[in-house]
Amino acid sequence: PEDLIQVPSAFSPNNDGNNDVLEIFLNPALPTINSIKIFNRWGAIIYEGSNVGDTWDGTSNGKILPNGVYIYMIEADCPVLNNTMVKSGDITLIR
Repeated sequence: PEDLIQVPSAFSPNNDGNNDVLEIFLNPALPTINSIKIFNRWGAIIYEGSNVGDTWDGTSNGKILPNGVYIYMIEADCPVLNNTMVKSGDITLIR
């Protein structure tokens, strides 16, 4: 089940055209994502999405966020396993 959702360990939203957004990669067995949440180190939600193609650009409410480690939580229904999966971990934002 862990392989059904792939999340890079870092991204660099510095407008150089490489890894400028955080993109979630899904196995075809997961057709949809229920939610994507990204939290700062104090636990505040700084990004929310609910579509497969949603990406995060390293901002919150239009403000550029600093370098650091952020926590993600992704929830998706898995028809193959007949349950809801939750994957969490951390992502490093590098400017």
